[in-house]
Amino acid sequence: MSLLWGHLLERFNLSSKRLQSVDMDLVKIAEIYQSLVCYVNDLRTDSEYEYYKKLAIEKWGIEDFEVQRNEQRIEKHLLMMVQLQMIAMQLILKSPLIWLSWIEFRLSS
Repeated sequence: MSLLWGHLLERFNLSSKRLQSVDMDLVKIAEIYQSLVCYVNDLRTDSEYEYYKKLAIEKWGIEDFEVQRNEQRIEKHLLMMVQLQMIAMQLILKSPLIWLSWIEFRLSS
């Protein structure tokens, strides 16, 4: 789980730094937010779960990996997604102009 969060927070941090750039325009802002949405959606696949599971087993030398029941995985996954949405909303609420440009971008897509 820490490997996943490390990669995820690294991506959010890079996006945040790009959003704070002086020469940022509304189109770039919308593209950055769209890329974050796509990135998070891509992380929700079974193949990504298996990838991070394999990384964890290799990094910590776990020999006997106990698979959790689907209900527990889904519950934890949903909690993580709610937390990510809260982080994204905090970023958006810092600038109403960004939020309006995001809505406009989504409507024009």
